Parts: sequence; C-alpha cells; structure tokens
Amino acid sequence: MIVGLLVAAGGIAFAPFLGLPLVLLVFTVASLGMGVFYLASMGVLNEIVPDYLKGTISGAYYLFWGIGMFFGPPIINQIAICAGFQTSMAGYSFLILLVAVGLITGKRCQPEIT
Repeated sequence: MIVGLLVAAGGIAFAPFLGLPLVLLVFTVASLGMGVFYLASMGVLNEIVPDYLKGTISGAYYLFWGIGMFFGPPIINQIAICAGFQTSMAGYSFLILLVAVGLITGKRCQPEIT
C-alpha cells in the first residue's frame, strides 16, 4: 500500500515539470501506484473485518472510492484554475504523501485470530 502511494505521490508531484510525451508516462506510472494502493488496501480491509462484514466493507469502500473518482478531478481542476496547475498537483501529491506517512507511522491493525 505504502509503495503504491509513494509512487503515485512522486509521479503527480513531478508531472507539472515535464513535457507532453513524458507526462503521459509519469501519469501512467502514478496511476499504477494508485492501483497498487487500491488492491492492497482492499485486501487489508477484507483481512481485518469479520466474515459477515466483508460485503459491507467492500461496498462502503467502492462507494467512497467512487465519490473520490467522481468529485476529485473537478475539485483539483478548480484548484488548478484558482492557484495554478503546479500548485494543485503539489497539493494533491502532498495529501497522498500524508496518507503514506500516516500508514507508516500509524498503529497497525492486526486481524483477530479466532
């Protein structure tokens, strides 16, 4: 999860400084980082919840992921219009980096063995 977030944050942070052919490659790698985070975090969530809540947690995860995918790009676009593209990408990558740091330093959830 953490590696995926770091790859995504790095790609998004460096994208504004690159030209068109390279920016597509960097965004491709950053999206792969987000995909790695998505799969790993879904796996972790399914490991720590009881069996009777696995469907609920998966549905809630998809709901909030979808909300972020629907509202995230327009919000980033509005920030880019007001503050500039480099500022919006730097802010977005900083938020992703904060999540990665939180995962690194936070308390680890251990699944109960029953």
